[in-house]
Amino acid sequence: MAMKKILQLCDKHGLFKPIWCGTEVDSLKFGPVGEFLVNNVRQEWLLSNVINRDESFYPIQTSCSEMCSSYNVCEDIEETYTHIKAMCGGLLPFGMAQTGFQLNNVKDVKMRQPHAAFDPARKTFLRSLLFVSPMDGRQSFYSWQQKRKMWWRKFSSHPGRFSLSDIKESNNVKSSKGIDLSVDILAEFEWGTTIIETIHLFPLGSLGLFEEQAEALKVKDGRQYVSPYVVECISSPEVAALAFLCDAFSENSKRNSLRLHRRLAPLKAGFVMNLIDSSLADRLLDVAKHMSRSLRQDGLTTLLLPDISKKSHDAQLARNDEMGIPFTIVLSDSTLNDGIIHLYSRETTLKEQVHISKIPDYMKLLVKNY
Repeated sequence: MAMKKILQLCDKHGLFKPIWCGTEVDSLKFGPVGEFLVNNVRQEWLLSNVINRDESFYPIQTSCSEMCSSYNVCEDIEETYTHIKAMCGGLLPFGMAQTGFQLNNVKDVKMRQPHAAFDPARKTFLRSLLFVSPMDGRQSFYSWQQKRKMWWRKFSSHPGRFSLSDIKESNNVKSSKGIDLSVDILAEFEWGTTIIETIHLFPLGSLGLFEEQAEALKVKDGRQYVSPYVVECISSPEVAALAFLCDAFSENSKRNSLRLHRRLAPLKAGFVMNLIDSSLADRLLDVAKHMSRSLRQDGLTTLLLPDISKKSHDAQLARNDEMGIPFTIVLSDSTLNDGIIHLYSRETTLKEQVHISKIPDYMKLLVKNY
């Protein structure tokens, strides 16, 4: 029932809807508002997994258009790996991040998600690969599973929902090729536990490479050349966006709302008119358009609809809450005289007075500081 209400709310406001194929979900279709959300998830993932790292990390283009069960890591990254290794002087650690299209042709019954929407047949993937010394493999694996768990919790309304599974060791590991470990990041919902990301540690030399390939991929570690270990993190921006939507859903007797984190919120600010004199509506709408344009120029998405002078104040706030908009700019009759607006925060439900000239800089600070 909870998932049904979430799907209805998201479909109502153009966030997303699952495309069904019988009893299975073929794909997740994101609407005009939902595309902002998916892009924000992707940008925050890029910031965490590529930009804000101690190691040298580079985004790469995926040469393979699809990733399926027969997908070979080395075939797709070998050329780029060689370039990055040369740039880093052949010294570890270094890494790369890639996106691509994932197609699940065959689904293991044991691996099915508790709700079909989290297990679409077609989705894109976000994948980071960190190449480290064999001596540092386990430590990097443990470190990154904690960092990735905290990344999910940072953007959550219910941080305790996200946890780590038990570490699994591959049954096919041969002692001569080293360890092969994996762990899942889990999200606990009313309908069950969902896998939202997988972190994997394995030796690059265990992938069935030809001897020439294996030698080309080796790096210098002290006085010898070794095959590096790989810490792989893989998730999907669509599944991540859905997980955050489900996490943000809040239901009470008055209204449903999406308590999305301000960094992920598809629209950062909405506009509401609270008028006594309806003849001022057109002039205030011009003020709202000017403010909206200023915010958009600073990279902040806004919602400004032509009906804001016709709907009641409460109805407009309810719509903004349902769309996950963290801030609402409330214009009143006095705004034309003193330039003061009220900035409503969905998180605190409080309003503060701000001059319209200070709104762009103040909003940037509010969104940045989280």
